[in-house]
Amino acid sequence: MRKILLFLGVLAAISSAAVERRRDFAEGPGGWNARVEDGMIRHVLTSHRPGSYLADTEPLAVEPGEVVAYAAEVRIPAALRQGVYRLQAVALRADGGVVQTFTSTENLAVAPEWTRLSMVFRVPKESAKLQLRLLHNGIGEVQVRRVDCYNPAPGSFEAGAVPAYAGTLEEKKILHDWSLKTGGSAAPLANLDYRDRPAEERYSVNFHWTNRSGTEKTGTIESAVEDSRPAPAPLREVEAVELQLKVTHRKGDQQLRIRLCERLSGFSSYQNQWFAEIPLEGAKEWRKVVIPASAFRLVASKWGNPDWSHVDTLMFFLELQGKGELNFKLAGTAIRYADGSTGHPFRAWSDPYWYFLNSAPAPMLPELKHRNVHGSGVYCLETEKGRRNFLELQKLVPNLAFQQYTCLRELLRAREWLRAHNMTAAYQGVGPFLWQKAVELDALAVDLDSYELLNERHHKMDYTSPAWREIWQAVAARFANYGLPEYQSIDSNFRVRPEKIDRNAPAILNGEDHGIAYFGGRTLRFWDYFEMYAGFRWSPADLGYRSWSEHKVTPSNFYTTAKAEPQQVKRGYLDMVLRHYAFARWHADAAGAFRRHGVRYFLMNNGDDWRNGNDWIANVRSANLGGFVEETYFYHPNTVLKAFHLARAMRKVYGETGVHHRLIAESGKGGHAPIYWAPEFSYAAIFDIAASAPYDSLEMDWPSALMEDQRKPENRYDYDRFRDYLAKSLAYNHTAPGETITPNPDLNRVFSLQETTALYAGPRQRKLSIAAEQENWPVSRLTPELFDAKEQKKAKLVINDCYALSARSVKTLAEWVDGAPGRVLVLHGAAAGRRIDGTMWSEVFGWDPVAMNAPEQFAGLVGRLEFRDGRTWTGAPGKVVFKDAGGPALTCFERPSGSVVWFYHHTPGLDRARDGRIVGYLMKRHGIRPVAETGGELYVRDYRHADGMLTRTLFARPELDRYQWIYSATDNGLYPWRIPGTVRRGTVFAPPGRYTLYGMLSGKEAEAEAGADGRIPVELDGISADVIHLVPAGNEKRLEQLRKRRHELFRFPERGPSR
Repeated sequence: MRKILLFLGVLAAISSAAVERRRDFAEGPGGWNARVEDGMIRHVLTSHRPGSYLADTEPLAVEPGEVVAYAAEVRIPAALRQGVYRLQAVALRADGGVVQTFTSTENLAVAPEWTRLSMVFRVPKESAKLQLRLLHNGIGEVQVRRVDCYNPAPGSFEAGAVPAYAGTLEEKKILHDWSLKTGGSAAPLANLDYRDRPAEERYSVNFHWTNRSGTEKTGTIESAVEDSRPAPAPLREVEAVELQLKVTHRKGDQQLRIRLCERLSGFSSYQNQWFAEIPLEGAKEWRKVVIPASAFRLVASKWGNPDWSHVDTLMFFLELQGKGELNFKLAGTAIRYADGSTGHPFRAWSDPYWYFLNSAPAPMLPELKHRNVHGSGVYCLETEKGRRNFLELQKLVPNLAFQQYTCLRELLRAREWLRAHNMTAAYQGVGPFLWQKAVELDALAVDLDSYELLNERHHKMDYTSPAWREIWQAVAARFANYGLPEYQSIDSNFRVRPEKIDRNAPAILNGEDHGIAYFGGRTLRFWDYFEMYAGFRWSPADLGYRSWSEHKVTPSNFYTTAKAEPQQVKRGYLDMVLRHYAFARWHADAAGAFRRHGVRYFLMNNGDDWRNGNDWIANVRSANLGGFVEETYFYHPNTVLKAFHLARAMRKVYGETGVHHRLIAESGKGGHAPIYWAPEFSYAAIFDIAASAPYDSLEMDWPSALMEDQRKPENRYDYDRFRDYLAKSLAYNHTAPGETITPNPDLNRVFSLQETTALYAGPRQRKLSIAAEQENWPVSRLTPELFDAKEQKKAKLVINDCYALSARSVKTLAEWVDGAPGRVLVLHGAAAGRRIDGTMWSEVFGWDPVAMNAPEQFAGLVGRLEFRDGRTWTGAPGKVVFKDAGGPALTCFERPSGSVVWFYHHTPGLDRARDGRIVGYLMKRHGIRPVAETGGELYVRDYRHADGMLTRTLFARPELDRYQWIYSATDNGLYPWRIPGTVRRGTVFAPPGRYTLYGMLSGKEAEAEAGADGRIPVELDGISADVIHLVPAGNEKRLEQLRKRRHELFRFPERGPSR
């Protein structure tokens, strides 16, 4: 291995046997793409750009399997904002393709003195080179004076950061599943040791823990203990815990203790917990430790019931706390129960499905239709205090239900209580407690010898493996007896390593797999799925293969560059579609297994994205899916704005399939963080989203505290989350059930055709619909696949906003516009000259944004296209309606059919004001009225109720437009509802008549009259959002209902001035 060793005054000494290379920046940057000042690199970011890095552009030669340490000496004079500094190393193939990226768990946000950052990893298979990087995810200055890359001395504590895995099937089962899971602020590493062990034990478990931060950190070790009793088994009283201990390395101060707790998961301080210390002293050789129940110290919770019989012995916990270095081993760990039985942590399970044990059949709980689904909490229902808590919450949210993650036995014990109190519940989980069977079948997403994602709960399944059909059939057969109406996945996305895809891809590409049972009675195999989007099929020769058996996943860095080879880009496109197909097939298999047993399988995906496998339309249209959990509306508050424009697509897909459509409303990042929207804004957002499409239920983050605490304003975190929970829950209840709401009817006539982000990489800014949406025009986003005969018949105006079109879609648009008089087709820029061929699917990688591979495809409408002088020119003559200094801006082509084609010669997105003027002209010209006229001050959406009431949701546009929210930032703050001193005004439209205008959030109640022009003035006075109801005169019953709803919404006042 070629080495970089920078002499670091504070770095550990390196074995003299190691081959070294140094980079001391006092001697210049060497291969680093950085400028050196005063003997150091100054890595400065003035804005938040996650993933920004400096790199050594001269890769190191490495050998697969070798252990490598990479370190840097850094100083951060002032604390970074919105992020931290890390190290990163990229393993490369000989041809430069990325094999794997390693990012240090150690990180720094501030370091006034020179401080060492380091990471240790094993070079993966197929690697030949290594690129070193310095990763800046914050805002501010980081100084780096030396970096260092070397092989740590064999047998050293540093080398132990890459455990010496035994590689046995037993070890793989234990380490890949919850038989041994680690976590905390400094997670320990683990492996089995079959040599250093007590004579009576087959192996010991070796733990490696380090914390060089200078401040105390915690590491946790968990083990799910197999329990073969029928479910739901009662809890057992603990008599003692036994183990054997050996400490092989210790530097610094650490404490090790056992923690037994009331539940597998829960409200932390609301659980009873018992602690017992495990002395680390005097254990240089194997020492037996016996801890009787009487030695455990109780930390009582607010629940009461401090009794051993309430301990959840399915999970064994160890906690490490302190700083420094520690290596220790455990063997023979056992939990002795008072009934004479024994639990064995850190063991492979004899029944890989033990968590889903056989059970006597139980009657089915009601489905979660039109329910407000509490995201957790069933484990609280075994105490009287917990039951009272949720009965009290039910008074505020009458349609309360539960979605419980992992705590299956608690859920089964609570079934009859739930039924008796008009509640219901479902189970949530994907892989935990199933990985051991997946190890047996080699169906994990990673190479079983790699031990990657050791503690991953949700994303470890190999979506390309057909073996999962066996797993789901076994689980569904057992689950069917539980009386639970649904089994839900969670945060699903595609994270399968290339070598696993390569193994299964040939069968898929050859059409030899079982396919996807699909909407309309079809069975889709891969090339059916591919053609559905691309409009054609490839043969192996088209991509330079002799057969599909030669297919290998193409490293992304081969095609995500400006000068990528077209063949590599096509291979990248194939891999992208393959991910989506495998993901949809896997979930369809699971759904089919559960459906055969009368249980709905729900998919919660992580949003459509070209990398993560999600394609919401294909998943919802698979024939067996029971439900889909919508994660579309998270993070930035402006996410709400797209709901109105997605209404038609949502209503069409879900209306045709009957799949249960569940909206999930996240309170804070990751579900646990402080809320990111003020609760009043949350109400307006969720009301708007739920009004746009009829959702069958709402799932919410749990409030995280008991009612007695979360209703106290002084408990800031809990009170804010409770108010946000209540606001969102009530917003959903105010739209369903009992309400029939439809959005602006022009959404059924005005379409922007655009691909989903499942089949397009990165954000898309070159769409004319963006300007239309900003100016409150009623435009529906629709994919070409959804623009079927039914939609074509209704359509009046269609904008082609696709980056590229299939040949089939080109033909459809040309035939549609000539199919009846009065139809309007809007084409623009180079997008009108691009056809899907596998090279046209992104604008973020530096590919030519004005390249056209099919400039003649609309020749029959506008002539052959040519890009020159900063715009796209049409080959056919038309009537130029607008032009500027460089040439035509908008040209009209009248068709013999009485329809018209418009061509916008500029690329949308380059000048939003110009785009807005063009859109406004086209809409008015063809009789489309905006939702509102606001002069740029408001975003407005309009809805109609069955009883004649009209609703307008209002959002302050300048505030939303300038607000920044970045996912990787440590704190984005709270988006406010109150904005004192700011007034935003506009005009909405309604049928002529008299109304009572009622502001659900503002509390404004006033008479309003719409004249012949239908205009009614509205405003936001000192607030960022409101839900305005226009109640027809005389409907006092509806008005009284709104007053009651507002009283419920504001029952718990704001916590002082809005942040």
